[in-house]
Amino acid sequence: MNDDEKAGQRRASQLIMIKGSIVIKWSIVQMLSPVLVSVAAIATPEPAYAQTSGATGVLRYGHVFVSNGAKLRRLGGTRSMLYPGLGFEWRYPRGLGLGFEAGPRFEDHALTRLDDLMVSVDVSYHGRSSPTANAVVPFLGGGLSVGWEPVPDGQQTYFVNAAGGVTYWLDRRRGLRFELRDAVTIDRPQNGYHHLGFRVGYTWLMGRQ
Repeated sequence: MNDDEKAGQRRASQLIMIKGSIVIKWSIVQMLSPVLVSVAAIATPEPAYAQTSGATGVLRYGHVFVSNGAKLRRLGGTRSMLYPGLGFEWRYPRGLGLGFEAGPRFEDHALTRLDDLMVSVDVSYHGRSSPTANAVVPFLGGGLSVGWEPVPDGQQTYFVNAAGGVTYWLDRRRGLRFELRDAVTIDRPQNGYHHLGFRVGYTWLMGRQ
């Protein structure tokens, strides 16, 4: 066998080795590709719409409001009421919510005439559990409230309340809330009253559990 034939055999052997190496490497890539895809999926951040969709998990909202209303006594007489407050709500899938709120109530719109401090625990239903920008979402709610007079020997007044309104969502996380609410005393049959008020508020998404 001359030198040219030996060189040809060496080149053929090298080509066979290179081809075998490529086949082995490609097989390794094929075996690892599912793992690489899974790792990439885990490392990719969850899109914003999925983070706030509420399809799974509980969404936590906060809201502030100012209510302009009136105290309507059963035996006659009306007093205007100013009621600012702060509330929090845990909203479950399908629009069901559970929340509470608190704030002072002032008679005759005078900050020097504190009537009581009102605390409410409410359940609610919202027409859409995952709002979108520029959406108008109606809601209904109701619950129990207690008014406490922060003075010595101050009285406590108990109410049942009902409410309805809409939220205009500026985006997926922030919205303007408009609400009509009526709270009726349940422990004063002789001198009870309604507290009827119209609210304007701001709500925001705090996070998801």
